[in-house]
Amino acid sequence: MSDPSLYTYESPLKGYEGLEPLPNEKADDGKSYVTPAAAKKSEAYNSFVAPITNGIRGGFDIHIYFLQTDAEETKFANQLWERIRREFPELRIYRVWDKPIGPHPLAMFEVNIFTPGGGEGPYAKGDLDGAATALEFENVQED
Repeated sequence: MSDPSLYTYESPLKGYEGLEPLPNEKADDGKSYVTPAAAKKSEAYNSFVAPITNGIRGGFDIHIYFLQTDAEETKFANQLWERIRREFPELRIYRVWDKPIGPHPLAMFEVNIFTPGGGEGPYAKGDLDGAATALEFENVQED
C-alpha cells in the first residue's frame, strides 16, 4: 500500500470556488442532505480521477471480510460472492478464502472495480446490509 504522506493533492473544491453555499435542508429520511443538481455531469462518472488508475489493475479493490468461525457469516459471505458474480459479471472477483491468508486477518474475498459505473451498482454506496464487512482500497497510478 502506498504511503499517503508521499502525495500531495489539489483541493477537492478546485473549480467550485465562489459558488453559493449548499443548503442545510434534510431529505425525507431526516438524515441525508438535499443536494441541488450539478450544472454538468462530472467526468468522474466515466473514469476515475487521477491518481486513481483506470488501467488493467482496476481503480479499487474491495475486500469483504467475514468471521470464518461463524457459520452464518460464512454462509452469507459465500452467498454474497455468488450474488456479485451473477449480478455484476463485469467485475473481477477472486475466490473465497475460508481462513486468514497473507496480510488478511480474517477469511475474505476480493472484488476489483474498473470504472465508476455512472454512480450506480454495488460500489456506489458501500452498503452491504449484511454480516460481512467490506473495506475499500484505492489503487493509485505509480509513476
